[in-house]
Amino acid sequence: MSIAKKIIPPKTGRLKPILAFFLALLTAIGVSPISIFAQEQAEAAPPTPPGFMYLDGERIYLDDERIINAISVGTAVSPFSASIAPTSTSGKPNVTDVLSVLAAFAAEPDVYMNTTRLSAMRYAVVVDGIHYEGFCADPQLPGPENPAAVYELVGPAAANYNTILRYGFPTNPYFSQIGPNVDDNEDVMWWAYVTRVAVAMATYTNHNFTGSEETIDLARDLVNGTPFWVKNFDETLPAIMLNGEREAEDLDNIIDQSETTAQSETFSVTYNRRNHNIENHFRFEWSAGTPAGAELVVNGSTLATAPTNSDEVFWGDVSFHIQMPNEAAFHNQVAAVNLVGIHNQYANKVWLMQNPNNEAGFQDIVFFIPYMSASAAFSFVPEDAEGGLRIVKRNPSGQGLPGLCLK
Repeated sequence: MSIAKKIIPPKTGRLKPILAFFLALLTAIGVSPISIFAQEQAEAAPPTPPGFMYLDGERIYLDDERIINAISVGTAVSPFSASIAPTSTSGKPNVTDVLSVLAAFAAEPDVYMNTTRLSAMRYAVVVDGIHYEGFCADPQLPGPENPAAVYELVGPAAANYNTILRYGFPTNPYFSQIGPNVDDNEDVMWWAYVTRVAVAMATYTNHNFTGSEETIDLARDLVNGTPFWVKNFDETLPAIMLNGEREAEDLDNIIDQSETTAQSETFSVTYNRRNHNIENHFRFEWSAGTPAGAELVVNGSTLATAPTNSDEVFWGDVSFHIQMPNEAAFHNQVAAVNLVGIHNQYANKVWLMQNPNNEAGFQDIVFFIPYMSASAAFSFVPEDAEGGLRIVKRNPSGQGLPGLCLK
């Protein structure tokens, strides 16, 4: 029997009266409650995200009484680079906090490592204000929920965690598609626990694991890297898509000669569940070769004119289009923009948090940053005012193919 039926998302805890009054007071004087749990970010960092995060498929508000500890990370971490180049993997993310959230499952998790039950205590690692779900490496040791805990980022973790956190929860979109009821999804919570068991197995390969055979078998598949669901997510189900595609195109769009501006179709951002935060943060970046003067209009306002890029960070419901002057210099020219995750230079690695004062006395925390990228391209041709024949070759989906327009 699947333990998915046993695990029920807990109800969001109610604020205690004193805490509620304190948060209301902060709001009244203009201080965001999220600042309780995250340090002030650098100028290039994203704006304050919504006051909640997704953990184990459940929406957790940052004023929830179940958040029992928020640990400030040591200052030894190198500053986060303002560069958004997606190919660089050097340096370290700018981690500011580790949050601990009480498990609060309706049923007790039922896998044991030797005699120690693997807890479903949840952690969130805060990187530039963005919450990534963390997993305990050793359930036998105290973690960030301990008031005495101190943590620092020490760099990439051992390779044996990579398959688990890349293909387990929450980075596997085949397990947990985003939907309106994601915070009520029992299967999502179950896969979170499967992943926790797998992390413990990778840490202690010679220990004995007992309890739910289904959970143990699936966790072992994650450790071995042999499950059927291992696929190239960057190609099949990337973190960010546009109108359901990784690379959206509106090419050879025919524009009426009377129009002064040629405008592409509207591109809308859609997601797959590559981390617990469905509102993946990204910046827009013009692609090389885009003609100077092309404009990017995001949510109804002009954001940037090529070749200049904007540092503004976006997440959530985002729609945009590309437009160019209906002039000869822009005819048949392709304007393209890339959506680049702000942490792409640190992506596709598992990162390790350790207690620098007592490494052997506290459990390690590991977390994964997914790679996020998408692109949109637009080109146009003017309508033939003399009524001549124009042949536009299109692909099977009906999109025009660049360079194949005959007159």
